[in-house]
Amino acid sequence: MVKTTGKRNRAPIIILILLLLAVVSILSRSLLKHEDVHITHAPEQPFAPETPTVKPKQEPVEKPAEKGPAPQPEPVKIAVIIDDVGYPTHTFDGYIQFPGKLTFSVLPFQAESVHSAQLLHQKGFELMVHIPMEPLDYPDKQPGEGALMVTDDRDQVEEKLSRMIEEIPYIQGANNHMGSRATQNPELMFWTLTYLQRRGLYFVDSLTTSGSRAYEISLELDIQSTKRDVFLDNHDDFAYINGQFEELKRFAQARGTAVAIGHIHNENLLKVLNEQLPRLEEEGFELVFASEVVTN
Repeated sequence: MVKTTGKRNRAPIIILILLLLAVVSILSRSLLKHEDVHITHAPEQPFAPETPTVKPKQEPVEKPAEKGPAPQPEPVKIAVIIDDVGYPTHTFDGYIQFPGKLTFSVLPFQAESVHSAQLLHQKGFELMVHIPMEPLDYPDKQPGEGALMVTDDRDQVEEKLSRMIEEIPYIQGANNHMGSRATQNPELMFWTLTYLQRRGLYFVDSLTTSGSRAYEISLELDIQSTKRDVFLDNHDDFAYINGQFEELKRFAQARGTAVAIGHIHNENLLKVLNEQLPRLEEEGFELVFASEVVTN
Protein backbone atom coordinates (compact mmCIF):
# COMPACT_ATOMS: atom_id res chain seq x y z
CA MET A 1 0.00 0.00 0.00
CA VAL A 2 1.49 3.38 -1.04
CA LYS A 3 1.41 6.19 1.54
CA THR A 4 0.42 9.74 0.29
CA THR A 5 0.09 11.68 3.55
CA GLY A 6 3.43 13.56 3.22
CA LYS A 7 2.71 14.84 -0.31
CA ARG A 8 -0.75 16.01 0.72
CA ASN A 9 0.72 17.92 3.68
CA ARG A 10 3.28 19.77 1.45
CA ALA A 11 0.81 20.93 -1.15
CA PRO A 12 -0.85 23.64 0.96
CA ILE A 13 2.58 25.01 1.90
CA ILE A 14 3.65 25.33 -1.72
CA ILE A 15 0.38 27.01 -2.59
CA LEU A 16 0.87 29.45 0.28
CA ILE A 17 4.39 30.28 -0.87
CA LEU A 18 3.14 30.87 -4.42
CA LEU A 19 0.40 33.15 -3.13
CA LEU A 20 2.93 35.13 -1.09
CA LEU A 21 5.16 35.54 -4.12
CA ALA A 22 2.22 36.73 -6.14
CA VAL A 23 1.29 39.28 -3.48
CA VAL A 24 4.89 40.61 -3.29
CA SER A 25 4.99 40.94 -7.08
CA ILE A 26 1.71 42.90 -7.11
CA LEU A 27 2.89 45.23 -4.33
CA SER A 28 6.22 45.92 -6.11
CA ARG A 29 4.42 46.94 -9.33
CA SER A 30 2.10 49.18 -7.36
CA LEU A 31 5.03 51.02 -5.77
CA LEU A 32 6.75 51.52 -9.12
CA LYS A 33 3.59 53.04 -10.60
CA HIS A 34 3.28 55.31 -7.60
CA GLU A 35 6.82 56.64 -8.17
CA ASP A 36 6.14 57.22 -11.89
CA VAL A 37 3.29 59.51 -10.96
CA HIS A 38 5.62 61.90 -9.07
CA ILE A 39 8.58 61.98 -11.47
CA THR A 40 8.24 64.65 -14.17
CA HIS A 41 10.73 65.24 -16.91
CA ALA A 42 11.46 68.81 -18.09
CA PRO A 43 10.61 69.18 -21.74
CA GLU A 44 13.62 69.11 -23.95
CA GLN A 45 14.87 72.53 -25.01
CA PRO A 46 16.29 73.02 -28.46
CA PHE A 47 20.08 73.63 -28.39
CA ALA A 48 21.11 77.25 -28.47
CA PRO A 49 24.70 78.42 -28.30
CA GLU A 50 25.63 80.28 -25.16
CA THR A 51 25.29 84.02 -25.63
CA PRO A 52 28.49 85.71 -24.51
CA THR A 53 28.07 88.14 -21.69
CA VAL A 54 28.68 91.70 -22.93
CA LYS A 55 30.19 93.86 -20.24
CA PRO A 56 29.13 97.49 -20.29
CA LYS A 57 31.79 99.80 -21.74
CA GLN A 58 33.53 101.63 -19.01
CA GLU A 59 34.52 105.24 -19.53
CA PRO A 60 38.26 105.81 -19.05
CA VAL A 61 38.95 107.13 -15.63
CA GLU A 62 41.02 110.27 -15.75
CA LYS A 63 44.01 110.12 -13.56
CA PRO A 64 44.35 113.07 -11.28
CA ALA A 65 46.92 115.47 -12.67
CA GLU A 66 50.24 115.03 -11.07
CA LYS A 67 51.16 118.05 -9.06
CA GLY A 68 54.31 119.57 -10.45
CA PRO A 69 56.15 122.58 -9.18
CA ALA A 70 54.02 125.71 -8.97
CA PRO A 71 54.50 128.00 -12.01
CA GLN A 72 56.94 130.78 -11.30
CA PRO A 73 55.71 134.35 -11.79
CA GLU A 74 57.14 136.27 -14.72
CA PRO A 75 60.10 138.40 -13.65
CA VAL A 76 59.57 142.16 -13.52
CA LYS A 77 61.56 143.86 -16.28
CA ILE A 78 63.97 146.73 -15.70
CA ALA A 79 65.86 148.53 -18.48
CA VAL A 80 68.84 150.78 -17.73
CA ILE A 81 70.03 153.20 -20.42
CA ILE A 82 73.54 154.64 -20.13
CA ASP A 83 73.67 158.05 -21.85
CA ASP A 84 76.50 160.20 -23.20
CA VAL A 85 78.63 157.47 -24.75
CA GLY A 86 81.21 159.13 -27.00
CA TYR A 87 82.86 161.46 -24.51
CA PRO A 88 86.28 160.22 -23.39
CA THR A 89 85.90 158.72 -19.89
CA HIS A 90 87.97 156.48 -17.60
CA THR A 91 84.83 154.50 -16.67
CA PHE A 92 84.31 153.03 -20.16
CA ASP A 93 86.42 149.91 -19.57
CA GLY A 94 84.42 149.09 -16.43
CA TYR A 95 81.09 149.42 -18.24
CA ILE A 96 82.22 147.30 -21.16
CA GLN A 97 82.95 144.42 -18.74
CA PHE A 98 79.52 144.62 -17.06
CA PRO A 99 77.99 141.09 -17.05
CA GLY A 100 74.34 142.09 -17.46
CA LYS A 101 72.18 143.74 -20.11
CA LEU A 102 72.64 147.49 -20.52
CA THR A 103 71.52 149.78 -23.35
CA PHE A 104 74.07 152.44 -24.33
CA SER A 105 72.97 155.68 -26.00
CA VAL A 106 75.72 157.16 -28.16
CA LEU A 107 76.07 160.90 -28.77
CA PRO A 108 76.91 161.52 -32.44
CA PHE A 109 79.90 163.49 -33.66
CA GLN A 110 82.03 162.98 -30.52
CA ALA A 111 85.66 161.83 -30.42
CA GLU A 112 84.88 158.30 -29.19
CA SER A 113 81.37 157.83 -30.61
CA VAL A 114 82.00 155.36 -33.43
CA HIS A 115 84.78 153.39 -31.73
CA SER A 116 82.77 153.04 -28.50
CA ALA A 117 79.71 151.85 -30.41
CA GLN A 118 81.75 149.19 -32.18
CA LEU A 119 83.29 147.87 -28.95
CA LEU A 120 79.95 147.80 -27.12
CA HIS A 121 78.29 145.98 -30.00
CA GLN A 122 81.04 143.36 -29.99
CA LYS A 123 80.35 142.77 -26.28
CA GLY A 124 76.66 142.17 -26.99
CA PHE A 125 75.16 145.38 -25.61
CA GLU A 126 72.26 147.22 -27.26
CA LEU A 127 72.86 150.65 -28.84
CA MET A 128 70.77 153.77 -29.34
CA VAL A 129 71.51 157.17 -30.87
CA HIS A 130 71.40 159.96 -28.28
CA ILE A 131 69.78 162.75 -30.32
CA PRO A 132 70.91 166.23 -29.17
CA MET A 133 67.94 168.62 -28.91
CA GLU A 134 67.50 172.23 -27.90
CA PRO A 135 67.16 172.86 -24.12
CA LEU A 136 65.22 175.67 -22.47
CA ASP A 137 68.43 177.38 -21.34
CA TYR A 138 70.02 177.46 -24.79
CA PRO A 139 72.47 179.06 -25.65
CA ASP A 140 73.87 179.03 -22.10
CA LYS A 141 73.70 175.22 -22.30
CA GLN A 142 74.91 173.73 -25.55
CA PRO A 143 73.30 170.41 -26.65
CA GLY A 144 76.07 169.51 -29.09
CA GLU A 145 76.77 169.36 -32.80
CA GLY A 146 73.82 168.81 -35.12
CA ALA A 147 71.17 169.40 -32.41
CA LEU A 148 67.51 169.61 -33.44
CA MET A 149 66.25 173.17 -32.91
CA VAL A 150 62.71 174.51 -32.78
CA THR A 151 63.60 176.85 -35.66
CA ASP A 152 64.44 173.92 -37.97
CA ASP A 153 62.12 173.04 -40.82
CA ARG A 154 61.24 169.44 -41.69
CA ASP A 155 64.00 169.02 -44.26
CA GLN A 156 66.61 170.24 -41.80
CA VAL A 157 65.33 167.86 -39.11
CA GLU A 158 65.43 164.85 -41.42
CA GLU A 159 68.87 165.77 -42.80
CA LYS A 160 70.31 166.05 -39.25
CA LEU A 161 68.75 162.77 -38.15
CA SER A 162 70.03 161.00 -41.25
CA ARG A 163 73.61 162.10 -40.50
CA MET A 164 73.38 160.89 -36.88
CA ILE A 165 71.93 157.51 -37.80
CA GLU A 166 74.44 156.95 -40.57
CA GLU A 167 77.36 157.76 -38.27
CA ILE A 168 76.52 155.45 -35.34
CA PRO A 169 76.57 151.76 -36.33
CA TYR A 170 74.29 149.02 -34.97
CA ILE A 171 71.68 151.29 -33.38
CA GLN A 172 68.18 149.95 -32.65
CA GLY A 173 66.55 152.97 -31.05
CA ALA A 174 66.89 156.62 -30.05
CA ASN A 175 66.37 158.93 -27.11
CA ASN A 176 66.78 162.68 -26.60
CA HIS A 177 69.86 164.41 -25.18
CA MET A 178 68.66 167.52 -23.32
CA GLY A 179 65.68 168.77 -25.38
CA SER A 180 63.57 170.42 -22.68
CA ARG A 181 62.49 173.01 -25.29
CA ALA A 182 62.48 170.79 -28.38
CA THR A 183 60.37 167.98 -26.92
CA GLN A 184 57.61 170.46 -26.04
CA ASN A 185 57.25 171.42 -29.70
CA PRO A 186 54.62 169.10 -31.26
CA GLU A 187 55.60 169.83 -34.87
CA LEU A 188 59.29 169.17 -34.29
CA MET A 189 58.49 165.95 -32.43
CA PHE A 190 56.12 164.79 -35.16
CA TRP A 191 58.82 165.22 -37.82
CA THR A 192 61.41 163.51 -35.63
CA LEU A 193 59.29 160.52 -34.69
CA THR A 194 57.89 159.86 -38.16
CA TYR A 195 61.45 159.80 -39.47
CA LEU A 196 62.60 157.35 -36.77
CA GLN A 197 59.58 155.19 -37.54
CA ARG A 198 60.55 155.03 -41.22
CA ARG A 199 64.03 153.94 -40.20
CA GLY A 200 62.66 151.17 -37.97
CA LEU A 201 63.93 152.64 -34.68
CA TYR A 202 62.14 152.69 -31.34
CA PHE A 203 62.07 155.86 -29.21
CA VAL A 204 62.53 156.51 -25.50
CA ASP A 205 61.45 159.89 -24.16
CA SER A 206 64.16 160.91 -21.69
CA LEU A 207 61.54 163.19 -20.16
CA THR A 208 63.89 166.08 -19.39
CA THR A 209 60.78 168.22 -18.82
CA SER A 210 57.29 167.39 -17.57
CA GLY A 211 55.96 169.32 -20.57
CA SER A 212 57.44 166.89 -23.12
CA ARG A 213 55.05 165.90 -25.92
CA ALA A 214 57.39 163.26 -27.40
CA TYR A 215 55.93 160.14 -25.76
CA GLU A 216 52.35 161.28 -26.31
CA ILE A 217 53.00 161.81 -30.03
CA SER A 218 54.84 158.47 -30.32
CA LEU A 219 51.67 156.74 -29.07
CA GLU A 220 49.55 158.58 -31.62
CA LEU A 221 51.94 157.44 -34.35
CA ASP A 222 51.90 153.85 -33.07
CA ILE A 223 55.70 153.83 -32.90
CA GLN A 224 57.56 151.45 -30.56
CA SER A 225 58.26 153.68 -27.57
CA THR A 226 58.41 154.20 -23.83
CA LYS A 227 59.55 156.90 -21.39
CA ARG A 228 62.05 157.28 -18.60
CA ASP A 229 60.83 156.60 -15.05
CA VAL A 230 63.93 157.42 -12.96
CA PHE A 231 67.16 159.35 -13.40
CA LEU A 232 69.66 157.34 -11.39
CA ASP A 233 72.62 159.67 -11.01
CA ASN A 234 71.72 163.33 -10.71
CA HIS A 235 74.38 163.17 -7.97
CA ASP A 236 77.45 160.95 -8.32
CA ASP A 237 77.01 159.53 -4.82
CA PHE A 238 76.74 155.81 -4.06
CA ALA A 239 73.99 156.07 -1.42
CA TYR A 240 71.93 158.46 -3.56
CA ILE A 241 72.22 156.31 -6.70
CA ASN A 242 71.42 153.13 -4.76
CA GLY A 243 68.31 154.82 -3.34
CA GLN A 244 67.26 155.80 -6.87
CA PHE A 245 67.71 152.19 -7.99
CA GLU A 246 65.42 151.03 -5.17
CA GLU A 247 62.89 153.59 -6.36
CA LEU A 248 63.24 152.14 -9.87
CA LYS A 249 62.38 148.68 -8.52
CA ARG A 250 59.25 150.05 -6.84
CA PHE A 251 58.14 151.57 -10.16
CA ALA A 252 58.77 148.27 -11.92
CA GLN A 253 56.96 146.23 -9.26
CA ALA A 254 53.88 148.42 -9.59
CA ARG A 255 53.70 148.33 -13.41
CA GLY A 256 55.63 145.25 -14.53
CA THR A 257 58.37 147.27 -16.28
CA ALA A 258 60.43 150.39 -15.61
CA VAL A 259 63.12 152.42 -17.39
CA ALA A 260 66.05 154.26 -15.81
CA ILE A 261 68.68 156.55 -17.29
CA GLY A 262 72.24 157.04 -16.02
CA HIS A 263 75.41 158.56 -17.42
CA ILE A 264 78.59 156.80 -18.41
CA HIS A 265 81.01 159.20 -16.67
CA ASN A 266 79.62 158.54 -13.16
CA GLU A 267 81.79 156.03 -11.34
CA ASN A 268 79.34 155.35 -8.52
CA LEU A 269 76.64 154.35 -10.98
CA LEU A 270 78.81 151.47 -12.17
CA LYS A 271 79.42 150.41 -8.55
CA VAL A 272 75.68 150.39 -7.82
CA LEU A 273 74.92 148.41 -10.97
CA ASN A 274 77.49 145.76 -10.05
CA GLU A 275 76.10 145.49 -6.54
CA GLN A 276 72.44 145.39 -7.61
CA LEU A 277 72.81 142.88 -10.46
CA PRO A 278 73.06 139.65 -8.37
CA ARG A 279 70.18 140.81 -6.15
CA LEU A 280 67.78 141.49 -9.00
CA GLU A 281 67.09 137.84 -9.86
CA GLU A 282 66.65 136.90 -6.19
CA GLU A 283 64.05 139.66 -5.82
CA GLY A 284 62.12 138.69 -8.97
CA PHE A 285 63.51 141.29 -11.38
CA GLU A 286 65.17 140.89 -14.77
CA LEU A 287 67.59 143.39 -16.27
CA VAL A 288 66.70 143.73 -19.97
CA PHE A 289 67.47 145.85 -23.02
CA ALA A 290 65.33 148.90 -23.79
CA SER A 291 63.92 147.12 -26.86
CA GLU A 292 62.35 144.57 -24.49
CA VAL A 293 60.17 147.13 -22.71
CA VAL A 294 59.04 149.43 -25.52
CA THR A 295 55.42 149.09 -26.68
CA ASN A 296 53.13 150.64 -29.26
